[in-house]
Amino acid sequence: MQVTQPPCGRPSIAVMDSGPESKAKAYKLSQEIEEPATDGSSEECGSHMVCTEGFSQEEVAAVTIQAYFRAHLARRAYRAMKSLVRLQAVVRGMYVRRQAEVAILCMQALVRLQVRVRARQLLNEL
Repeated sequence: MQVTQPPCGRPSIAVMDSGPESKAKAYKLSQEIEEPATDGSSEECGSHMVCTEGFSQEEVAAVTIQAYFRAHLARRAYRAMKSLVRLQAVVRGMYVRRQAEVAILCMQALVRLQVRVRARQLLNEL
């Protein structure tokens, strides 16, 4: 793990491995690093979310394209998940309606059976 200072002055952390100890060290380092003032007085980076100073125009363009493409993939995955949830709701609704139909048919069969039993009891009493 190493802490680097890009030309704009904002520190960045490069984590070499992704083990739990490494993540803990990276978190501690990020807490120790002082954030620059965000009052707009910094002319080096402007209002960009990513520091572009010291990088070529092609690199900045590549990062921007990657960010937009990842956002596109995330939106597409979200739409797919939303459609899947909607489909699950429809299927579950069909299953519940079918289950309710079966329950009603069973209750009607029990009522018919009960009517026959009572009719037989009345005939046997006579």
